[in-house]
Amino acid sequence: MNAPVQISVAVELADEQIDEQLAFLAAASAMDALVAAGELEVEDAINKLAATYGGILCTCNRKMLERWERLWPPRRRR
Repeated sequence: MNAPVQISVAVELADEQIDEQLAFLAAASAMDALVAAGELEVEDAINKLAATYGGILCTCNRKMLERWERLWPPRRRR
């Protein structure tokens, strides 16, 4: 994409209302990619998401995530 097209897309997007749930999913996907690449630890990713989207990650979700990590620990890339 060249610069003028990027700017016009950004201007169009700025006029639209952003869906918070979709923004959360996009951020979670980005964090997942960083964790998979070994650039970020799972706990750090969850903490960053919780800090940004405070009310979305409740205690019950955190317990579910902790159980998931205990049963299926993330594989480290070498």
